[in-house]
Amino acid sequence: GIVHTIDTLDSLEFPTSGGILIAEYEVHDTFLGGDTEFNHTSFEAFKPISVGRHTVGLGTRLSGSTGRDAGLIGTSNLGGFLSLAGFSQDELSGEYAAMVFGTYYYRLNEQATLFDYPIFVGGSLEAGNVYSSFDAIGFDDAIYASSLFAGLKSPLGPVFVGVGYNDKGNTSLYFSIGSFF
Repeated sequence: GIVHTIDTLDSLEFPTSGGILIAEYEVHDTFLGGDTEFNHTSFEAFKPISVGRHTVGLGTRLSGSTGRDAGLIGTSNLGGFLSLAGFSQDELSGEYAAMVFGTYYYRLNEQATLFDYPIFVGGSLEAGNVYSSFDAIGFDDAIYASSLFAGLKSPLGPVFVGVGYNDKGNTSLYFSIGSFF
C-alpha cells in the first residue's frame, strides 16, 4: 500500500495548532498467491484552531473498498471516540464509511514554565455512517453522535475520561492512559 501523511500538529493528544492529513491506498490481490482481492482507499484530515485556551477542531474520515472481497475483508469501520461516539471501537462496518466531526476543548490551567501538565475539558459533535455502496453516502442515513471528555497530559502520556452518546440510543464510557496512537 501507499500512505502519504502531512502532520504539523503540535500534539497528538490535544492539538492546538497545525493540522494532519493522511491518505492511504492499499491493493490486495491474488497475483502473489494471496486469497483476497480488493482495493482500499482512505482519507483523514483534522485541523485545530486556538484562541487563548479555547480550541475548535474540524475533521473528516472517508474510506472505501472495491473488489471481490471488499464486503468481507476490506471493510471500512466507524465507532468509538471521535468516530461516532456511543458505539464501541469499530462497531459499525461497511464497504464505505464517511463522517465529519467537530471538537471543542478548553485548557483549565495556565501553562507552567517548568513542569507543564495541561488539563482539558471538552466535547465533540459527529455525523456519519457506514454504507454498502458509494452512491448511498449522504446525510439521509447519517448517525449523529456527541461526547463530553476531560483529559490531562501526564508523564505517562494522556489520561483521558469521557462519555459518548448517539441518536441510535447507544452510550459508551471511555477511559485511557497512554497514547491514542
